[in-house]
Amino acid sequence: MRAASGTYFSVLRQRTDLPKQNWILIALVIALACVLPLSAQAQSSFVYVDNQKSSNSVSAYKASATGTLTQITGSPFLTGGVGSSVSCAGLNRMAISTVNNLLFVANTGDRTITPFQINPTTGALTKTVGAPFASGLTADACQGLSIAVTPDGAFLMAASNGQIRTFSVAANGALSAPTTTANCCSPNTSMTISPDG
Repeated sequence: MRAASGTYFSVLRQRTDLPKQNWILIALVIALACVLPLSAQAQSSFVYVDNQKSSNSVSAYKASATGTLTQITGSPFLTGGVGSSVSCAGLNRMAISTVNNLLFVANTGDRTITPFQINPTTGALTKTVGAPFASGLTADACQGLSIAVTPDGAFLMAASNGQIRTFSVAANGALSAPTTTANCCSPNTSMTISPDG
């Protein structure tokens, strides 16, 4: 192999004056750099079901490699809000932000939103302090609430009765400082945010 000046291979060949311990350290650092990101990013698959009961809750399951579901310890997790059935089946009543491992649940009975922190190892849910948060929306013909989170996890949008409210999202999922886009679309049957935000 030709050792062109400035290439990775030529640097390795030219640096034979390094002590043996340094070469071992360099090899160890390279090996760790290859292995650690894979294990740090590896997460199990979890399935969450919004039960929409009068005392709303979320059932949580861990999915195996074969698709078998096993209920997660502590499930179902209470949202603290009121659920109800809705007349429009297309409503997005749950949203996940992978940025901070957050699950947002719309409580359609009282039009509140409950954020949960997802334990990335077990899939267990911890309700955010102060939840559920009032959406400030009124019900439309669908009698529901659609929610969506931006890809960067910075904002959660909630829609109903011709309005979209945008909330700032804290690292723990707490919602604050809503703004309103009025008279956009009624009834709301679904909402999503593009992957490029």
